[in-house]
Amino acid sequence: MRRVIFLDIDGVLATPESIGPSGFWTFTPRCVDQLRRILSACPDAEIVISSSWRKDTIEATKQHLKDEGLGADIVDRITGITIRGYNYIHKGVAMSIPRGVEIKQWIDHNIHSGGNGMYIPGKNGTFRRKRIGYDYAYVILDDDTGMLLEQANRFVRCSSAKGLTRELADKAIALLRSRDIHHSEP
Repeated sequence: MRRVIFLDIDGVLATPESIGPSGFWTFTPRCVDQLRRILSACPDAEIVISSSWRKDTIEATKQHLKDEGLGADIVDRITGITIRGYNYIHKGVAMSIPRGVEIKQWIDHNIHSGGNGMYIPGKNGTFRRKRIGYDYAYVILDDDTGMLLEQANRFVRCSSAKGLTRELADKAIALLRSRDIHHSEP
């Protein structure tokens, strides 16, 4: 079974408790330790960065997070980044798409379709998603409320002031280990 952690940074791992020389939030050690607990409890879990800290590629994102002080033990577990969803109203004017939509797009493209976006012809000229043969569980660690209703039972909301606490990490572990799994065929 595939287990995925959708990870925001600000308000989850970086809090006002840890402010760097530039005046921006940096990684709060106690929050990072809670993420390590989750990864230790779920050794097959992978991380997908859904934070505004993400860059244009996975490689650039991983390097940026290392440069900012996140340990290699966590960075090496990053397997993806969500899209930056913008809806262009007209040239030069963009409206942000909620983070839950970005996460849904990642799941649809990387899990439901096997990562290739391929669909199989069905009956009467319709198409169905290709079954890739595995189940998955996921959790969203974020302080943003822009999630979809279908994600509510997988969303662990952090307080931006406190970040990832022991109690929230325990909830995330339970969700990743739960029998309430999702199937790759919708």
